[in-house]
Amino acid sequence: MNTIIDAATLPDLIHILIKDEDTFKKMKKDFPSILADLTSLKTTPNCSCRGKIGSFFTEKISSNQEILEKYYKDKDSVIKEIEEIKKKRLENVISGKIFKVPVGDEEWKKFSNSIQGKSFRSFSVIREYDYLWVYFL
Repeated sequence: MNTIIDAATLPDLIHILIKDEDTFKKMKKDFPSILADLTSLKTTPNCSCRGKIGSFFTEKISSNQEILEKYYKDKDSVIKEIEEIKKKRLENVISGKIFKVPVGDEEWKKFSNSIQGKSFRSFSVIREYDYLWVYFL
């Protein structure tokens, strides 16, 4: 397994692999115990089964490092796709960032729309004259 693939990206890897119909059929045959989860992941990449699939394949890989190798049609393109997914996720993390927003309902609405889909735990707002400083944790 390449070092780019870890427990967090394993469900992404599986999703990439099962996008190919032939690979999907092989994996369904080879792993019937998670057939429903594989099917769900194929149609919904962010399904609630992601964690279960990640755990399942982490356990499989711990006993056989090459268990997924036979499903790669082009390993380099798979690794490149995983790198892109990781990059996009990092771009969506705004924890630790500070934004300066002009005071006003319309400005706040524009700002709140701009952070849709971004990841953070909480935030704090401080008003300074005509601006709001928004600190994301």
